[in-house]
Amino acid sequence: MIRESTTKAQEAIAPLLVALLQHDTVKALTLTDPWGELVAMGAKRLETRSWPPPDDYRGPLAIHISKRFPAEAEALCFDEPFRSALEAGGFRWEEPRRWNARNTWQFPLGCVVAVAWLEDVRRLPPVPSRGQLPPEPERSFGNFAPGRFVWSLPLVYRLPQPIEATGAYGLWDWQPPAHFWDGVQARLDAERQEA
Repeated sequence: MIRESTTKAQEAIAPLLVALLQHDTVKALTLTDPWGELVAMGAKRLETRSWPPPDDYRGPLAIHISKRFPAEAEALCFDEPFRSALEAGGFRWEEPRRWNARNTWQFPLGCVVAVAWLEDVRRLPPVPSRGQLPPEPERSFGNFAPGRFVWSLPLVYRLPQPIEATGAYGLWDWQPPAHFWDGVQARLDAERQEA
C-alpha cells in the first residue's frame, strides 16, 4: 500500500534528492515500528538515540523498519498521539485473521521505507530545560532523557514502495537496487517541474 504524506517534511525535498544521487550507497538506520513509520510520514522529525552518528555523519539516511514488531510497540500504536498520527498516515488496525497473528497494523516490516536528511545532532544536557524539549506530539514520539542524542530529520522522501532489506545495529550501508535510483531521479525531475 502506498501512503503519501502532505506534511512539510514531504515538500521541497529537491536538496535531499540531489545529495542522494551523489552516493552509491546510503547510510541507513533501522527503527522499530511505529517509530520508523512516523519518521517516514514526517510526523516524527527528531529521532533520539543513546549514541551519536559515527564520524559526525550528516546527510541522507535511509529509514529501515525492523522485522521485529514487539507486543509493547504494537500496544503503543493504540495510544495517543501514536494512533492519530498513524491513522493520518493511512494505517489502520485490522482484526487478526489468526489467533496468533502479528503486525495487525500492516507495517512494511524488514523494509526501507524512506530516506531522511540528517541535518543536526545535539546532546541533551543532564537537566534539560523546558525550551530544550520539543512540543507534543514530538515529545511523546521519542526518549528525551538527559544525555540522549537528538537527531534532526527535517526532510523526508517517502519511497513509493517499500524495499526489502536486511537491517543492522547502528548506522549501516545500504546498497539500493537500480529501481530505487530511477525513482529518486523521477521524483527529482517532478520536483524541478513543479518549481
